[in-house]
Amino acid sequence: MGKSEGMGCVRVLTALAALLAGCSGAKLDSAWVRANSTGWSDPESTQLEPRVAERVDAMIGDARIVYLGEPDHYIHEKYPYRLALLRHLFARGFRHVGMEMGTSDAARIDRFLELGDPASLERVVLHGYSGATPQERRELERFQPRTESDREATTAFAAEEKRFAHAMRELSESRAPGTERLHFFGFDTEGILGGGYQDLRDTLAPHADRAEAQGLLARLALVEGESLGDEALRVFKLAEEVREDPAPYRAAFGEAVATRLLEQLDALSESFVFQLGRLQSRTLADRHRFYARREEFMHKTLDRWLEAHPGEKLILLGHNTHLSRDSSTLRAGPSDGEHEPMWRSIGTHVVEPRPQEVFVFWLLAPEGEHLMPDGRQPVTRRVPLREGSVEAALAPHGDAFLLDLRQRPPGTLLDEVTDYGNPSSYAHGPVGRNADAVVFFRKISPPRKD
Repeated sequence: MGKSEGMGCVRVLTALAALLAGCSGAKLDSAWVRANSTGWSDPESTQLEPRVAERVDAMIGDARIVYLGEPDHYIHEKYPYRLALLRHLFARGFRHVGMEMGTSDAARIDRFLELGDPASLERVVLHGYSGATPQERRELERFQPRTESDREATTAFAAEEKRFAHAMRELSESRAPGTERLHFFGFDTEGILGGGYQDLRDTLAPHADRAEAQGLLARLALVEGESLGDEALRVFKLAEEVREDPAPYRAAFGEAVATRLLEQLDALSESFVFQLGRLQSRTLADRHRFYARREEFMHKTLDRWLEAHPGEKLILLGHNTHLSRDSSTLRAGPSDGEHEPMWRSIGTHVVEPRPQEVFVFWLLAPEGEHLMPDGRQPVTRRVPLREGSVEAALAPHGDAFLLDLRQRPPGTLLDEVTDYGNPSSYAHGPVGRNADAVVFFRKISPPRKD
């Protein structure tokens, strides 16, 4: 081989190596990261530092809807991250928080925010509430965690969630006299089934002497020996009947109560459909059909809220992939394992009619330990920093920082199909097309009991 041929081979191999390095998602340009990032000195702080607050204000601009995405529901670090940004946004007029949480449980938390009544907070089923009456206990006990380790995980998760609720209450009560309090609502189906039954009884209680209320309550009562599948079908049919002919209930209860009744029936019904459907599905594709249906329930719930609150400022809390700008570019699951195209996310549904009104933060937190209360052992599991992931590309640039993605140069891994996320919810796609900014905390830990 001649010298010129040898040099040509070297150039080809060098170009090929560079191409492969880019496809591996291994690097981000250091100069660009330095120019567009701000150090986040303490991931445990629930207050933004002045320099971070200044950058956040500059990024958000006039956006009236802000997403605070998280990579994993069962980590501690999401709570100070949420609260620091929530405090900052509250001071700038944001008074409504919607969360990827069941509508029933979230309504109980909102009552706590309004009244400071601890009993309301203790009635959150997702936090382990098991009922106050024999009837309510029968409805709830079937769905509570079965293993001791899962119960311990739920206790730790509930402790973090309750501290977050108390922090929201304290923030709300710090407002100037005569100004609006902080409001909280859920836009998801129920994480643990059963709480909706008591909500329906509470809604119908003032009308208990009406035949329409008595008929509904009789059809909602548990049936001895009935399977969960038959129970779900019974509730589904009842919700369908009321939806198709609401006139008798409007006449009996009034428009407002009939509307609330239908929404509560729909939430209970769709919660059954999702939970039983995903558990009984044999393939990933079948399972994802039920996830897509669940997301459509989120769409309807947010649509109602947005219609009822035109122009109001709103913060949405949920998983990163739910709060994505363009879910059509994403796939749920790791690139080297089972995966399917992402269904149309709630984030995309809200963004599409109003792209300039929304700003999207994602928390990426890739290494340490988290909880996985799925009935298997151990419940505390290691989270590895995955080679070739977006998180692995961010890790060399610091342990905690805020990064603005909007002015990224063309051709970076942020526009490529790259893995991201944690073991409970791996996904892959172009992160830069789905988040406007990333908060990166390298280290994570499980939720804490105290």
